Amino acid sequence: MTRRLGLVVLLLLGSVAASRAAETPAGHVEDPVFGFSVDLPAIGDATDAITVQRLVVAGPTVKGFAPNCNVQIQYTDLGLDSYMELSRKQFVAAGLELLKQEDREISSHRATAMEYAGSLGGNDLHFSALVVAGAGRVWLVTCTALESSFAQHRASFARVLDSFRVTASGEPTGGAAGAVAGEDGGGRAGQ
Repeated sequence: MTRRLGLVVLLLLGSVAASRAAETPAGHVEDPVFGFSVDLPAIGDATDAITVQRLVVAGPTVKGFAPNCNVQIQYTDLGLDSYMELSRKQFVAAGLELLKQEDREISSHRATAMEYAGSLGGNDLHFSALVVAGAGRVWLVTCTALESSFAQHRASFARVLDSFRVTASGEPTGGAAGAVAGEDGGGRAGQ
């Protein structure tokens, strides 16, 4: 039943976005493990968006949880330092523990890689994440697995984070970037 529901959702998304995707190429994904390729749909206009969840990839569900990775773009003028400070406060509020943090540079942007863990939704989870701050936005790549299976996914998750790049088309061109508070605080990043 779950597979059928997923197929129906995918077909509906494809039919709604097919004409726009043909007009505006939005990328392409090839998956040799599960044997398919698909064009990404050009869905919506990010001009007034605060957050866009652009990519979600999940593996097979084991013990009630599917290991997953996602890419989210948050339109905010918070710099990396303020964004990370807000994230640390949110971790504490959610009962999550920051295990590792490493500064990086991704595509000439300041970035932070981190691991954190805790119990959410009745599951003991372990996360690997990459936060990349650019003018007017933050790219957040997060990979999640059950704590009990994280070790078997660690290398794969590290490849995902290490492969992330900001492309020229990903650079801000205006829109909602300035609509959310700046470096002085009060922004909505990380919500």
